Amino acid sequence: MVTGVSLPMLLDRYGRIDNNIIIFKCDIEGAEREVFGVSPERWMDRIGMIIVETHSPDAERIVLESASRNGFSCARYGWLHVLTGNPCTASVPRTATSDQ
Repeated sequence: MVTGVSLPMLLDRYGRIDNNIIIFKCDIEGAEREVFGVSPERWMDRIGMIIVETHSPDAERIVLESASRNGFSCARYGWLHVLTGNPCTASVPRTATSDQ
């Protein structure tokens, strides 16, 4: 038996100190409905960019509808989708050398 973990649980456990992820690469082999079709608003606002490979037209529809509802725009490259959305999560903490 394999124990499943929800995306909000992963973000809580392994997210940055501000609890956000800048880039999330997702290749879930047909489980797009389970991840993007069930309460994506619980986690999508914590991610700046999502790169997801869809595996069927139905999976593509679910991902794109979820992205649209949650304020993401999309660029498509075959079955690969780059979703960009939450600009505040996409910012990286500045360091002393980043100003130069």
